[in-house]
Amino acid sequence: MILLVALLLAPGQVAPVPSQADLLENVADSTFRVYAPDNGLSGTCFLVERPPQGNKPANFVLVTAAHVLEGISAAEGRVALRAQLPNGELARREVPFPLRANNKPLFRRHKDLDVAAVAISLPTGLYVKPYTMAQILDDSPSARSTMRLGRELWISSFPAKVEANPAGQGVLRRATIASRPYFKATAPTTFMADTTAFGGDSGAPVVILEKGQPMVCGLAVGMIRQTEKTLSAFEERITHTPLGLSIVIQAPAIRQVVEMID
Repeated sequence: MILLVALLLAPGQVAPVPSQADLLENVADSTFRVYAPDNGLSGTCFLVERPPQGNKPANFVLVTAAHVLEGISAAEGRVALRAQLPNGELARREVPFPLRANNKPLFRRHKDLDVAAVAISLPTGLYVKPYTMAQILDDSPSARSTMRLGRELWISSFPAKVEANPAGQGVLRRATIASRPYFKATAPTTFMADTTAFGGDSGAPVVILEKGQPMVCGLAVGMIRQTEKTLSAFEERITHTPLGLSIVIQAPAIRQVVEMID
């Protein structure tokens, strides 16, 4: 017999609010490294769980930067997920996922912006914390009011293919909104975050902590740099200097791409 135990709050009792440390651990648990099995390309991704619709069961969608999936030339990609061992520790688990069939892409990308998604099947026994669609900001007035200049952001990613520990978790960095976001339902745009981007960061969810949960407000796709060309009688040199600014695609574009997946 299976016994189900429900914990009820007493009248007037308020549910405990998760601490910032708890929420940031959720952010780390929800971010994964995606990479090519053949050419060394690496990026960051996250999963979105969509609820059952009609006769369709719940399914998972992998979201990352479009150039990451397009850069994987093989028919399959790899994603480093995690499983929980009997002692409670997490262990890295590499999972393949299909990207192409009959030389046609299975993923979908935004028509204008560097965002893509693909359906993924997960084996049993994995420890994953996917985001829900409710945790991806839309372009409503309430969502816009949370995206203020200077707002604190959190980014978990895999810069230069770095995995933070043997479980394959990402590196957590803090930033702020460095340019005022402008949400448009028909044409989502980008904003800047004041953190340096590196190869491997592309596709990372950019998160704010709002109402006791992590909320995805954007997707990291690139960096801003200054380029200088120096000429002399014997040398021509081009120098790229990072400005410590990342390019972030606003969350409504993520929602649009996820909704394109059958």
